Amino acid sequence: MKIKSITIRNFGPFYGDHTLELDPSVTVLTGPNDCGKTILLDALACTVSHQATTERRVNITRAGEVSGNRLHDQNLCAEIAIEVSSDCIEAKVLQVPFKSGDVVTARRALGNVGALGITKATRDGKPFAAAGQIPKWNVLRLPGEAFRQIIPLKSATSAERAFLELGLGPKFADLPENLSPRWPDFLRGAEDKITSEVRRMLPPTMPMQLRLVDGAAQDPGAVRISLSDSVGELIGTDDRGAGIGRMLGLIGPLVLALREKNAPLLILLDEPENSLHADMQHKLRRLLEEIAKNPMCQVVYATHSPSMINNMRPKAIRLLSRAKVGEAPTSKIQNDPFSKNFALVRSALGVTPADSLLYAPVTLLAAGKTEVCCLPGMLEKLMLSGDKAFGDVNQILDQIHFLDGEGDSVEYFVRVAKSQNNKAIVFLDGEKRPKRGEDKLRSEHADAPVVKLDSGVDIEQLVPRDTYFQAVIACCSEDNSAAEGVPDLSQEGFGQWVNNQKQRAKDNIFGRQIQDWLEESLSGPIPPKHQILMKAIELCSPEKIDTKKLQELLQHIRQALKN
Repeated sequence: MKIKSITIRNFGPFYGDHTLELDPSVTVLTGPNDCGKTILLDALACTVSHQATTERRVNITRAGEVSGNRLHDQNLCAEIAIEVSSDCIEAKVLQVPFKSGDVVTARRALGNVGALGITKATRDGKPFAAAGQIPKWNVLRLPGEAFRQIIPLKSATSAERAFLELGLGPKFADLPENLSPRWPDFLRGAEDKITSEVRRMLPPTMPMQLRLVDGAAQDPGAVRISLSDSVGELIGTDDRGAGIGRMLGLIGPLVLALREKNAPLLILLDEPENSLHADMQHKLRRLLEEIAKNPMCQVVYATHSPSMINNMRPKAIRLLSRAKVGEAPTSKIQNDPFSKNFALVRSALGVTPADSLLYAPVTLLAAGKTEVCCLPGMLEKLMLSGDKAFGDVNQILDQIHFLDGEGDSVEYFVRVAKSQNNKAIVFLDGEKRPKRGEDKLRSEHADAPVVKLDSGVDIEQLVPRDTYFQAVIACCSEDNSAAEGVPDLSQEGFGQWVNNQKQRAKDNIFGRQIQDWLEESLSGPIPPKHQILMKAIELCSPEKIDTKKLQELLQHIRQALKN
């Protein structure tokens, strides 16, 4: 069960209605200080856990408009849309009449404790009768309490309990008494179990070995934790750096989250990068992405760090800012801020050209946003399928930077990449009309390999057409108003539309034709090209993806990294 969106009204700095669209796996909130990232996490937690907020969270402008108890204001509320999955049906989180793929909308006032009441439900874009309540989520807020060097087993914090559980099991509090005098030996056996879990989260630059010692001499019923580092020095965690304490406090809860199967879990992290080296941040980011593959789990975190933003998952980024609506100040949410090569995101993070040390050694210039958004997902799908030609994709993606060449500006961005001492590789579609600057690109940048799709072929055509049109229908039906009254969004309907066009339209590349067709056919919002292709990649069998040019692209990247 995944949250598709949450709309909050008059909560914290958000005056009026503001909608956060959530990625099915990981959603990343960024933006300047004091624009509402932490409060947005609070709103999510409050809404799905059925808890009441406090008067401090009532929007200050709205508070001046309300007489009486502000927490009783029905315009202090939230509405969420969720997509039902087969897993939550099997776990009996939701039952009849719901089926996998249904979209359910529920609402609740935030000033009081109360459940989310269902207000609407749709199946394949069509409403159906549904009532009742949405069960509450388990919510994990991180970072939690400070992680201590000596942990009293019967009064461990939640993070400490989760950490010790990895080696001692869930009922560890009475083990010193029950296992005496074998307790010290049992601790030594537990060391390796916990160390193996710790190493999953650490980068190769941080080889750590855990040591657990009975703390009875100082505190009966306690465990003392020390770590041996890369040079073999054994030191207690209190005497290690702040980053070690932060890392230990995250490991236990996150590893246990990987095992959650029976209840929907929402993991909320506020600036988890604090005190962590960039290597550690990258590892944490990948762990969060792995956890979120669990169909019952979703992750949302707020960050100020470029290392916590995966530019190969741009659809996960949300940008917060401050503005005025009329005379009322408010925070705003931008759900699609990654145009212009993340210019808005980079500005919000304070990243400037002077930060060029952050750039990857290889820059992949693609013709547009669709390629930048979808190439990583396509490559990852092929890797996960077991295709040996794509077995090293994860290592490759960690070392390249994707850049939107914005169509005719590819040659300019190649010069920008090379000015930062990057190796540039170009990926182009097969439009019949060469892009402006393409001749200059080939003549002046002979050291920048160009991988170009066959004439008349674009990236959308690397997946089978029948799968692509399944994705068109799925993306358009997500907005019921958009699909209303449309007689035919099938491949056959598209073919009829093309036959009725003038020759110039017929000569357009496939992706451009699709956009023109949808603009003429739909009265509501048009799903962007990258959204449709991402859905097609999700639906497509890996063996049906045309991999010829993708393999050529990987060969050039491997060679560039080798050199």
